[in-house]
Amino acid sequence: MKILFIFPDISAFIRECFGTDAADLNIGQMMLRAVVTFLIALLLIRFAGIRSFGSRSAFDIVLSITAGSVLSRCITGNYNYFACIGAAAALALMHRLFAMLAVHSPRLGKLIKGEPHVLLKNDRISWKNMKLHNLSEDDLEQAAHKEGLHSIEEVSEAFFETDGKISIVPKIEAVK
Repeated sequence: MKILFIFPDISAFIRECFGTDAADLNIGQMMLRAVVTFLIALLLIRFAGIRSFGSRSAFDIVLSITAGSVLSRCITGNYNYFACIGAAAALALMHRLFAMLAVHSPRLGKLIKGEPHVLLKNDRISWKNMKLHNLSEDDLEQAAHKEGLHSIEEVSEAFFETDGKISIVPKIEAVK
């Protein structure tokens, strides 16, 4: 209640706390902007879904980069604080909407998220897909080693996933 007595106009209170001009922001205003922006970003990530920042497909990376850029402007005061928060919220909403649409439309899902490419199947390497993703046979070997296999001869199938990782399916005899 004391705050309302000092600042009867809530907009004056917000202007005093957050500042209005980047050149005139003091350290306390910058710190408050950083804390509030962090909390809002946390809420936006929870809304967009943790997968938007966890799996790191191209679709997810775009949100990470653009939201980070917009939210950094909130803190530095280069742009209107609430306009930046609104833009970040719009990005999170758009990401969530496109993710929901991709679930219901496989075609749209492939367009937005991409699709895995076969790198190895039936003991044959797809050099076309390897070149497409700038991968060498050593990259396949390394992925096999990460799965506990000694060589690609123990691999039944290998895929280049939409998050940029190589998935390995071992041959049955390699599992024994």
